[in-house]
Amino acid sequence: MSVVTSIVILSPLGSPSLTELNAAILHSGWHQRSIGQFRDVGQAAGGPKALQGNVFAAAFNYLDNECFLRLVRALPWQENTHLMISREEDWGFIEYSLLEGATTP
Repeated sequence: MSVVTSIVILSPLGSPSLTELNAAILHSGWHQRSIGQFRDVGQAAGGPKALQGNVFAAAFNYLDNECFLRLVRALPWQENTHLMISREEDWGFIEYSLLEGATTP
């Protein structure tokens, strides 16, 4: 049995890179309980031009939501970055603030 949490991050260019995000997760230690990593799904977008921003997505098993939020809020995101999380028991995605010190959501 698993409890899957799906996460999507939309960020402008110049925000933390996919490498920085995954490195923060790897070094935090919490990923041992919920193996997963983010991928750049924006590269799969169609059209003749590249997206002018980042679209990162991941699915984690048994994610500790509060621990994850503390981790990503410590990264230097730009103000107009969007974090959306959908847990199995949710009816859809809930948007969370990525500003450090923000209350949930």
